[in-house]
Amino acid sequence: METAFEEGKRLARQYRGSHKALTVKTMLDQLIIQPRPPSPPPCSLGNVLTAEDMSDTLTRIASVHYERREFDLALDYHTSALQLCESVNPLNLASIATNLVGIANAHRAKNELSEALDYAKRALTIRESIEPIDEASVGKSLGTLANIYLELGDNTEALQAGMRAFDIFQRILPSNSPESAGLLNNLGAIKLRQGDIAEARQYFEQSIRIYRQILPESHPYIAKLKNNIEFVSRMQQKELEN
Repeated sequence: METAFEEGKRLARQYRGSHKALTVKTMLDQLIIQPRPPSPPPCSLGNVLTAEDMSDTLTRIASVHYERREFDLALDYHTSALQLCESVNPLNLASIATNLVGIANAHRAKNELSEALDYAKRALTIRESIEPIDEASVGKSLGTLANIYLELGDNTEALQAGMRAFDIFQRILPSNSPESAGLLNNLGAIKLRQGDIAEARQYFEQSIRIYRQILPESHPYIAKLKNNIEFVSRMQQKELEN
């Protein structure tokens, strides 16, 4: 049976044979190096962030992609955020509604209007159920619905949702809010579709008055409204001539 001394000599010879290029001192230095403690496992975001934090981050990323017109990516991130929101208890209904609106807007941008309408309706239902009610969020959901209905060609539903939103905005927002200006422009478009040229012009003129208080004259929104007003003016002139 091999003694401990003999085993040590054998192991030393084996080590020397496999490290012929090293000096004895180098080998000794390597042998007496204290072993390092094991490295901690890599930190996972899931160990640091809560599901709500991760959902909020995904929602913000989705918004950036939407602004960049990367609508497929916006849809993916909003969907992932929504799934996270729906997996926690208690539910954060406001965050769920925010991502439903984001999904609706992404579908609308892709001209997938039926899907957009479904998600926008779900968002409105949730926002109307939250207590205390956040009227500004409800108004924005109604405005989103009005836009989708308008693009679907359903002028009656578009006007109904738009007027409900307008009533809320008039009550709770400053008179020169950009939300009100945008909604007034959309109401003008709805009225124009319905053939109410005079009312359409009134809404366009109210919208441009607000935008001129908060935006430079060169802004595209103001340019678009100028075109809208010129268009309805020509239509009114033709009616007078006939």
